[in-house]
Amino acid sequence: MTLIIIELIKNTLLIEDIRPDDDLIEAGYLDSLSIIHLIVNLEQTFGITLAPETLDLDEFRTPKNIQKLVESHIQNTE
Repeated sequence: MTLIIIELIKNTLLIEDIRPDDDLIEAGYLDSLSIIHLIVNLEQTFGITLAPETLDLDEFRTPKNIQKLVESHIQNTE
């Protein structure tokens, strides 16, 4: 799943290369609009629902954190 998440992030945020522990916020890749785009793409790709008002910004800080978020929502729907 890590590679799928990284590819989705790269395509959504137009980033050429990222690693699982890269800080997307500190690097300036994420702002309020790009987070919404990322949420929509994650929902469509993984068939989950991520309510923005229940999310924490730190869940989007790194690809690894995003993967944990997606995995927790997938487990909750099973």
